[in-house]
Amino acid sequence: MTLAGSRPSVGYLVSEHPKPSQTFIEREIDAVRARGVRVVEFALWSSQPTRANPWPAVRPLAVFEEGPVDSVRFERAVADVGGRAELERLAAERGANMTIYEGYVRKSVQLVGLLGTNPVGHLHAHFGMGASMVALFVHRMTGLPFSFTVHGGEDVHPRYALEHALKADSAHTVVFASEYARAAFKRYQNAPLPCPSQVVRCGLPRDYFCSQAEFSPRASRLCVVARLERPKRHDILIDALDDAGVRGRVERCEFVGEGNLRSTLESQVRERGLASIVRFRGALSSSDTRRAIDASDICVLPTDDEGVPVAIIEAMARQKLCIAADVGGLREIIEPGVTGMLYDGSSRGLSEALSRALDLPPIERSAMTGRALSLVRDRYVEDDSADQLLRLFAGQDAAQSPTASDRHTHNV
Repeated sequence: MTLAGSRPSVGYLVSEHPKPSQTFIEREIDAVRARGVRVVEFALWSSQPTRANPWPAVRPLAVFEEGPVDSVRFERAVADVGGRAELERLAAERGANMTIYEGYVRKSVQLVGLLGTNPVGHLHAHFGMGASMVALFVHRMTGLPFSFTVHGGEDVHPRYALEHALKADSAHTVVFASEYARAAFKRYQNAPLPCPSQVVRCGLPRDYFCSQAEFSPRASRLCVVARLERPKRHDILIDALDDAGVRGRVERCEFVGEGNLRSTLESQVRERGLASIVRFRGALSSSDTRRAIDASDICVLPTDDEGVPVAIIEAMARQKLCIAADVGGLREIIEPGVTGMLYDGSSRGLSEALSRALDLPPIERSAMTGRALSLVRDRYVEDDSADQLLRLFAGQDAAQSPTASDRHTHNV
């Protein structure tokens, strides 16, 4: 890695901040900092809460006024990133309006300006969409080396195939959060990746993994940690809770997360007569999310598509029985009947899985969750992931203790 100043430095770029569902990125940044790397955090946009209750406490964000980009500077930047024909080609491939890419160019100009006063030797973006496109454009404008992490799900949709090919062609490294993400990303490429790539899993702090679980006599407390949005399919869980084989056997079910479907889901819960057991917790801090997981017996993830979800990794680390839809990269961590349960994505399939879980003798549940804990403790350790990243970024020297002045977050 090129050094900016006396210490190795990395800029972390995300699309939105704060975003409670992405606190795993903050953990990754903290682990990188703990190894003596100066990290400067950038966000393209500032998220806004969708309800009266605010987001949970997150890392402070120093808001930068976006400001205009004058036409001469903008047109020069368009030429630097490949020209209008390139932007039109990207938009056509994605089936999107070209204004999206013009917006990325403007964000790139603004980020270049911020990098002038907050120089780094490497730029790393999370997720294979907006933030990584801006990282590519900044590289084309300045030559700054960049890398990006692909997580799966929407990240690897075929509509982004051209974007991914262009980014991989210029990136220092492509990082994949799972084997599934790597396979899905490569599926839409016509040739081997032209840059180094490696799977770096989203790890947890060593003290996150529990040493001993307390089991309730009945596995009747459920928890789902997911945004309240259409792809997460909370409606399927509501259907399953209303099924004759499950209804009356669940003590409570907590929905941890926020999103634009909350009112709709609350209405469905009331209409089904489930308001006495279903509780909407909203977006919680990392520590409160962990407490919600600890207070449950079973963690459920009804979803249309996923990479390897951090919420399930966290639940396994707390030795909770996990039930998830058999989609995406879930089989990397859930072997049916061994480390958890998978279902076919239907409400009937989920109700049957819940019935089996509710009937599972405590000794069998303990054995299953113990195997799950061993798996994630072996593969998903934060320190190991941070060491991998530093080797990929450039191979760092001995770590130094970060100072308070190293904590910068900017909104582009």
